[in-house]
Amino acid sequence: MTRSVRLAAALGVGWAGAALWAHGAVILQPLAEPGSRWWGYAENNSYWPREVRWGAVVAVAVVLFAVADTGRRRGRTVTAGALLWIGADVALDRADPGHAALIPAAVLAGAAITATALWLCRTSDRAGISGLPAVLCLLAAFSLLTLESPTDEEPELVPSATAGYLLFAVAALVCVLAALPGTWSRRRQGLVLVIGATGLSLALVPGPFAADAVLCLALVAATAVVTRPWTGPARALGVALAHGLILPGVLMFALVTLLEAARPFTALAGNPPINSADSDPSIVLVVVVATLVWAGLGRLFMVVTAELHPEPEPAAGKPATSWEAA
Repeated sequence: MTRSVRLAAALGVGWAGAALWAHGAVILQPLAEPGSRWWGYAENNSYWPREVRWGAVVAVAVVLFAVADTGRRRGRTVTAGALLWIGADVALDRADPGHAALIPAAVLAGAAITATALWLCRTSDRAGISGLPAVLCLLAAFSLLTLESPTDEEPELVPSATAGYLLFAVAALVCVLAALPGTWSRRRQGLVLVIGATGLSLALVPGPFAADAVLCLALVAATAVVTRPWTGPARALGVALAHGLILPGVLMFALVTLLEAARPFTALAGNPPINSADSDPSIVLVVVVATLVWAGLGRLFMVVTAELHPEPEPAAGKPATSWEAA
């Protein structure tokens, strides 16, 4: 991608994320607090607007990471910015500023994103990325598509969750394009089209949870394959099966481990604590942690495999082959 395209992607997703976050903090959050007509008592999904807001933060952060220049400490910059944004989110949640804060909050967040994007995309020297950012976006998109509240009667619930899903879908597309090499094979082009069409169908024609979960994992597996030049179909198939069969176990482990991860944020925001018989997780946070753990496991596997089975050097004058050249 050229610098102008990268910058346009960052600003487009950034301002959309800023608007969704501000809407979630100012408009949606009061629906999940005492005094709302839908408030009963604090359950594990009572604070569903937080998932929408944090989803917007993560989507913007991932896109900024994907389009950043080489050598600008993009990981540290994006992580620090995301943490500061989460801190501002908690402070705004605690302050309960009212509807008048909607536009100022969106503009301030958008301005900060614009400044960060301009700094991260100053040159045409772009660093390559793996398919993991796109995998994170796809998993987070699915988590928002299945978002629920204790009553499921709020008229804003489905539109907000769908908006978060679409934001992550666009972010996933940006990450896929950033991970792909400059020249696409026909096989890559076909897989990208299939990924996009399947992802769109999840939002437009939602089905049973199990069927949608299988489709999501298929998308994740296809994304992991299409964004890397795997040497041979057998290795590509192994990567796809690992993402489809093992990654769900990592997600479940992260969910069980982080069942109470959002409770400190609930307290910091001044909201009533979740009742003692229930948990206080954040599905978006679970997806982020699970993806980071998955990245660590993948790197460990690659290191161990390289030590045990080093690949032979290609013969002189003969380039290494790849199934992607088809």
